[in-house]
Amino acid sequence: MKTLSGLALAVLLLSSALGRSVAPGEAFTLAFSGVEGALSWETGPFRPLLLPEVGEGLALVVLEAPPTLPPGVYPVCAWVKETTLCQPVEVKRIERLLLNIPPRAQGTLSVFLANRGNVPLRVSLASAPESQVYFPSQAVELEPGEEKAVTFPLRESGTLLLLIAYGDRKERYLVQVEGPGGSPPPYRLLGSLALGYPGLSGTLSLEGPLARDASLALKVEGGGMGLRGNLRLGLGPWGLSAGSGPTFGVSYAEGPWRLAMGYPMRLEGEWVSPGMEAFRLEVTPERFRFGYAALGLSVQGGCGFNPLCHAPSFRLERGGEPAYFLAWEGGLRLGGSLPGYSLEASPYPVPWLRGAHWGSLGEVGYRVEALLDPRGGRLSGNLSLPLTSGTRFSLTASLGGENALGVGLNGRMERMDLWLEGRLSSRLELGGTLRWEEGPYGLRLEARWAPEGSRLGLEGRYAFSLAVPPEVTWALGGYDRLPLEGEVHLLGKPLASAEVRAEGASVLTDSEGRFRIFLPRGGGRVRILPPPDALAFPLEVEVGPPPWVPLAVSLPPASRIHLACTGEGGKGAYVVGQVTAYVACGGQAVLPPGSYRLFPEASPEGEVAGLSPKEVALLPLEGTPLTLSFRLKPREVIGDVAFPIAVRFFPNRPAPGEEVRLEVSGAKGRLWLSTGEEVLSGDPKGDGTHTFTFQVPWEAKGTLSLRLRGELGFSRELLLPLDEGRELLEVTLTPPRASPGEEVKVTARVRFPAEGVFLRFGAPTPQMNPLPTGDALALAPIGDRVYEGEFVLDDALVRLAEPLGPSLAKGLRLEVVARQGDREVRKGLRLFLR
Repeated sequence: MKTLSGLALAVLLLSSALGRSVAPGEAFTLAFSGVEGALSWETGPFRPLLLPEVGEGLALVVLEAPPTLPPGVYPVCAWVKETTLCQPVEVKRIERLLLNIPPRAQGTLSVFLANRGNVPLRVSLASAPESQVYFPSQAVELEPGEEKAVTFPLRESGTLLLLIAYGDRKERYLVQVEGPGGSPPPYRLLGSLALGYPGLSGTLSLEGPLARDASLALKVEGGGMGLRGNLRLGLGPWGLSAGSGPTFGVSYAEGPWRLAMGYPMRLEGEWVSPGMEAFRLEVTPERFRFGYAALGLSVQGGCGFNPLCHAPSFRLERGGEPAYFLAWEGGLRLGGSLPGYSLEASPYPVPWLRGAHWGSLGEVGYRVEALLDPRGGRLSGNLSLPLTSGTRFSLTASLGGENALGVGLNGRMERMDLWLEGRLSSRLELGGTLRWEEGPYGLRLEARWAPEGSRLGLEGRYAFSLAVPPEVTWALGGYDRLPLEGEVHLLGKPLASAEVRAEGASVLTDSEGRFRIFLPRGGGRVRILPPPDALAFPLEVEVGPPPWVPLAVSLPPASRIHLACTGEGGKGAYVVGQVTAYVACGGQAVLPPGSYRLFPEASPEGEVAGLSPKEVALLPLEGTPLTLSFRLKPREVIGDVAFPIAVRFFPNRPAPGEEVRLEVSGAKGRLWLSTGEEVLSGDPKGDGTHTFTFQVPWEAKGTLSLRLRGELGFSRELLLPLDEGRELLEVTLTPPRASPGEEVKVTARVRFPAEGVFLRFGAPTPQMNPLPTGDALALAPIGDRVYEGEFVLDDALVRLAEPLGPSLAKGLRLEVVARQGDREVRKGLRLFLR
């Protein structure tokens, strides 16, 4: 222990002698040696956490850098007697931007930005050129620690690809812009127009969906006096193509199969299984080619027909890490690779050997490659290192064959990229490229110089999108969502401003109670919520597949009860009828109309004054005021009465949201348990035990207060301590380590009444975007709160696995999600791969 402390002290003294480099918001320690006596300090902009007043040979000072302290070097000084000791502390430059971007928007988009670094930021927000929704770029200036909210009007619906740039960073975000009532946005064709000089040339491309099962791709190129183009049209399982060759083709895809033929003569066939096993065959008058892939292995080859099977080729390859291959491609070749290393060789007909190594040392990247062949061989290398933020310098060199030396400079600014390069071998070559982008516009300037001549090229680009007219979309198959119309009534009258919700859509009814909302083609659940000022209950309707008739919905009417208490010692009342509810004094409740009985509840020192229980009739769409009278109990001395009641909770420290079982023994007659959200009633079993099962409210914290009362006048408050760190979801994998192709069983134990439990693959994201493996896997219930499911570790899942540290081991991220209403409990874990 003393050795470790001495080593730590030596490292601290050495770092102090060399100066410290700290990040904003970081706490750090400085060591001052050779100080004896009373000390005084000058800490500059740093906040002192520990400042010794007397030095005894060594003084340790602990300071904290403010989160927004600008970068630079600041001295920290100590005065002892007539001596001044100072140490420089460098504060690093930190660019850190906090963003809050909603995944969906309608009408406007609000983006929250906060500068959490220590330098001013200029943040550029714009729609990417390929975005379906466009708005002009906007720049926002943010001082360190400053926060701003920026709002953009959205005049179109569709997918917005938001581009945010600051410093040398560029980030892209997807926002789904919805129309009213979830109306699907028009399909859009993304286009690009490019014009180049010299030798005036141009390219026009247009690509995108026309309808849910139709697509278009068009490309026209021209240069000089020539013009050529290609057109592809997809209609359901059919595909048509034509070109200016002339060429044309037709294809058909159904399930795992795809067949195609075309002119010049070509036949293609492809089969892809759900387990990512694939086979492909292509035949032309000159040769045939084939390919097969499964379980991470692939084999492909082919040969010509004239003469028979001339120029054969074959390649067997394994992907992933490590990767290796064996091939005949005009000669025998074999090789393999590991992270950072590769090796290839050909023993016949011309032997050669090539190896490469690449990696990085901090921010410096490098690559070295060597080739050995009968002509001698070649050695080449590349080095790339940063100069400033957004600027890198590269150096390349090669020996053997043609000796050469090259340098390059790559700089990235807010909207421009600049690349300069030079190469010296037997001659000198210079070149450079400048690219600029602003919204849908782009410009590229390229220059090259060599002894035999020079070249200067200029290209301009404009990206755009065209909305497909709805008439064309409906004629070709329509959208993924279809309109559902209907009316909402309350007691036979139209209900305005009721909210109608469906999957990913919501709309308010008009003054006549009418609505129009868009649902997926398979139908779904529609939930109708009354306006805040209407006494009605929500209603949920299940809508099946189309065709749909107009939906007529009548919301169940409701009544409101207001409870007023007079006197002292009153708490509230239980309202028992069609439903049971507890209403506190001065509170209110919304209940279905009907006849109810009121059971007043007094505090321990109070009692009900008057008759109890009390009958009340609640009328539809009306509020009913009720008044109960209480008084304090007379104070008198009475003897103790034995009333042994035992109460046990299972578990005794549940988590918020967990289901709990309460057993009460020793009480006679019917009991009521109030949890604050519901009132449960129970009669004794044969052994005299009462059992209640309830769920702890999700928002509960600390201790849950319950009230237990009996029909014989018994009343007791129960306090249930909560364990907010207790897990509500336990997951086990069998086996915990699996091989490709092996079946894995997932078992989940849930501690609350879940409505569904699902398994997802890959790294968790806020929205859990669909993965190549498909949607989430639903686990089936096999027992009380126990769910189970199986999956096969196929190639698609193996490709999602991530390296675990510097070793070659890999792990597949899994996430189990248990849902109850809008609540989700997630559990992440890893499946280790053999």
